[in-house]
Amino acid sequence: MKTPTDLTQELPEDLLMAVLRRLPPRGLAAARCVCKAWHALVDALRLLDPFRSSLAGFFINYHELDFSEFFFRPPRDGAAAVSGKIHYVTPAEHDDTIVLHHCNGLLLFWSYVVNPATRCWAPLPLLPSEMGVGPSDMNVDPRYIVFDPPISPHYEVLIIPPPPRHEMQQLEWPPSPFVMHVFSSATGSWEDRSFARQGAAIGTVGYLRELAKPLFSTMRDYSAYWHGQLYVLDQFVMRISLSNCTYQAFQPPVHVGTRDQELCLGKSENGVYFASFDHRCRLRIWILNELHGEIEWVLRHDNNLDDMLPRGMYDEEFQGPWIMEDVNYNFYHSTSLTDMEEAKEKDAFEWNSDNENTLDSKLRVRNHCNGSIEILGFHPYKEVVFLNESVDRGLAYHLNNSKIEDLGSIYPKHYIHLASEARQARLVGTMESTTDLTQWLPEDVFVAVLRRLAPHGLAAARCVGKAWRTVIDARRLLDLFPPSLAGIFINFFDLEISEFFFWPPRDTDTAVSGRLDYVAPTENDDTCIMDHCNGLLLFCTYVANPATRRWAPLPPPPPGFGHDHIVFDPAISPHYEVLDILALPCCTTGVELHHEWPPSPFIMHVFFSTTGNWEERPFARQGDAIGTVAHLKQRVNWCTTQKHPAYWRGQLYVLNQFVMRISLSNCTYQAIEPPVNVARRDRKYCLGRSENGVYFASIDQHRHLRV
Repeated sequence: MKTPTDLTQELPEDLLMAVLRRLPPRGLAAARCVCKAWHALVDALRLLDPFRSSLAGFFINYHELDFSEFFFRPPRDGAAAVSGKIHYVTPAEHDDTIVLHHCNGLLLFWSYVVNPATRCWAPLPLLPSEMGVGPSDMNVDPRYIVFDPPISPHYEVLIIPPPPRHEMQQLEWPPSPFVMHVFSSATGSWEDRSFARQGAAIGTVGYLRELAKPLFSTMRDYSAYWHGQLYVLDQFVMRISLSNCTYQAFQPPVHVGTRDQELCLGKSENGVYFASFDHRCRLRIWILNELHGEIEWVLRHDNNLDDMLPRGMYDEEFQGPWIMEDVNYNFYHSTSLTDMEEAKEKDAFEWNSDNENTLDSKLRVRNHCNGSIEILGFHPYKEVVFLNESVDRGLAYHLNNSKIEDLGSIYPKHYIHLASEARQARLVGTMESTTDLTQWLPEDVFVAVLRRLAPHGLAAARCVGKAWRTVIDARRLLDLFPPSLAGIFINFFDLEISEFFFWPPRDTDTAVSGRLDYVAPTENDDTCIMDHCNGLLLFCTYVANPATRRWAPLPPPPPGFGHDHIVFDPAISPHYEVLDILALPCCTTGVELHHEWPPSPFIMHVFFSTTGNWEERPFARQGDAIGTVAHLKQRVNWCTTQKHPAYWRGQLYVLNQFVMRISLSNCTYQAIEPPVNVARRDRKYCLGRSENGVYFASIDQHRHLRV
């Protein structure tokens, strides 16, 4: 079939540009997504630039202060001001008041996302692996928010795992595929998303560990979002595309491990910028050039600011055109914004980055750089670099004319009384995080420390972070404390109560009994075990722990559903979940025979002991379906009273006509064919967990056992 011709390619560029200029902002943004040629044209001609928002201000995180401060310029003519106060938010974490990242007006916190311009916010669910930790936990992986309103009203939050700390030193990094955690506001859930690497890796894990030692924690949160790509600076630069799940790793223009320089990656007028400011006051700015698929850092600016920078000799009456909102002071002292309003009246003039403003004449200059200048970030729409001098003054350095403007005091009110540590600040996205000292321990030493923990302490250590969990699982440290097998329960036909087949213990006082006389079930015939997991027994109307002789009632599931499986992992959580998996539908359900099975999403009913309620939860399928409903109905019905589940490392494996691997942590599942045809009547089958993982057993009429 002949491919349709793109007639716009025949138009002169000026004529096409005239057509595009007539579109409203949303129409122009939509036209930018039509094809690569239009995308490049709109960007090259910068047609969306007139619709950019002005810079209202920026947030700064200060050490030892509980809230992010807001440094802003007062709006003109009484226009609505954006405030850094987020008292309208009710976070679950009391200490969740620090901005972690931002993108196009949205602020990312630990457990919620905020738009300070509209005063709207939305909760952000935590990953199951993050339960029990908070925003100040030193092992929390950095997270980033991506929001592009001309393309979509939805946003995404991305968590990038760091290199392994103690093992796999020869593994190339970053890997391909690179599995990252992604939250989508469109679905309201997290998912593990695989990103394919374009180009070569930076090096091995061992090489990056050596590279990371000097400034690893300092560099964690510098990022930029530009034309649909997220750029993140850590030990190297990653360009991540969430639209097609690819990424590329490349080196920054200077070595990031040098202690005598300030580094910053950010977005500004013409794309992605990189700044370096050394102890001799030399400021260098590069722009990332990505034309024709090549990556090149082009030096944009190189200047020594030694003779231009002020050093502390300010006129105290000079406030500057920008104002610190003093969120921390106002919160703890319950004061009004009187001081801020007085400052607005006192400084009636406006800061305008288009004007060639320089330092006010009331300021004085010293003749050398004392190393107290830090880079705060870039102006998103103008070629301006924001600096701070000794956490006292905010400065704006204009690349076009190499002049500096004093914006005002960035010293929070009563900071010396609110903070006990030295004054240090970073712009949001460059907040310095606490170094995890365990990453410098040799793995054998780290394991020796862990081996000294009691079982409960070791299980708690496994929940500290991903790296700790990986070490404990790889070294199988918890295997030293496995519960011994007290016995097994067996369900017999025509018997009402499950029988207990056990090895008599030496100490009869610690014996586990199959008698459930301590349970008061609502149903007299509810005495047959439906499923079990790590010591918990699932009945129709309750859950029991025969070792502790404790039980809890189970509310009835929604009409038409039962409950088949229980999931309980005491090393992760003291709570359990009960899961109902819908069986292959019959013809009377209205499901068409040609529909694929299992479907995606697969709606399952899940009971949570944390809430005490059932809820419907959609599970997204990873990979292909097994077949159609008609195809599976041709198989022999799986009719047995024997359950075939296995729980292994956070995944539930269920055998029916096929195997389902279900993850309740990210609501995904995968359908897998078993190793043999389970429809044959001359064989018996079993799926279960044993020493090294998930096992499948088959025995035929000739007593031939295969595992």
